[in-house]
Amino acid sequence: MTFRTVISLANKVLPVRVLRRNFGKACVYSIPQPAELSDQFDVVNKKSFVDQIGGSKTEVKMVLKLYKMDFSPPVRAVFMVIEALEIPDVEMIDINLFQAEHYKEEYIKINPQHTIPVLIDDDVVICESHAISTYLVDKYGKDDSLYPKDLKKRAMVDQRLFFDSGILFPCARGAGEPLIFRGAKGFSPEIISKITAGYVFAERFLSRSPWLAGDQLTLADICCVSTISSMDIVVPIEEATYPNLYKWFKRCSEFDFYKKKNVPGLEIMRGYVKAKLADGAKEQ
Repeated sequence: MTFRTVISLANKVLPVRVLRRNFGKACVYSIPQPAELSDQFDVVNKKSFVDQIGGSKTEVKMVLKLYKMDFSPPVRAVFMVIEALEIPDVEMIDINLFQAEHYKEEYIKINPQHTIPVLIDDDVVICESHAISTYLVDKYGKDDSLYPKDLKKRAMVDQRLFFDSGILFPCARGAGEPLIFRGAKGFSPEIISKITAGYVFAERFLSRSPWLAGDQLTLADICCVSTISSMDIVVPIEEATYPNLYKWFKRCSEFDFYKKKNVPGLEIMRGYVKAKLADGAKEQ
């Protein structure tokens, strides 16, 4: 087998050299990040796809690839799942939304929706954070505690994941995207109202159990806390108003996976929001 060993990507077979040419620049972007971020994952160089070149034998090592931008709430959710599952080898590829790299032809071939995150595992391409998270637990989980195999328990986790997709994330995106990417000067009353409504729903869920989907931490909590921590930048969660949500948020924030994998990207997002609001105030 020669250097032109091929790998399957997005249902299309491409030579390794072509992949390097098309995606080499995607590994660097200009968004400032804490220096420690570079040490937070075992980032695997593209060369690890081929452990040996030449000789009589070439051993191919396939690793997970994650396309991401660190301050994105769905990306941070996947970061936390990877950390919680202790998955060692993940190749991180940055997609700079500010430079519209997600609209490049090469990326759209991978993900026609041009969203992040995207996970590639050998010939499998998964383009949604909840689908990625459930896949990772099913494949790499030491047990099913984060995503139970019991049908009724799993249905409850799924319901909360859909709550995140359908209610919570549109709130976070509706607040952050216009401000960070589209030049808005602040947050609209409508989005503030939607965020508070999301808090009310979560408060009611948490009045029944300490965690969103029952008596133990699940993917529902990991995915939702990434989004809710972003919403908290816009509308802080007050203990007096949302006592159950406040306590849940505090419990989630004490996990190592939250501190290591959510906080750094969250602080990047907080910095963008603060800077954009300050710019808007100057122009008024």
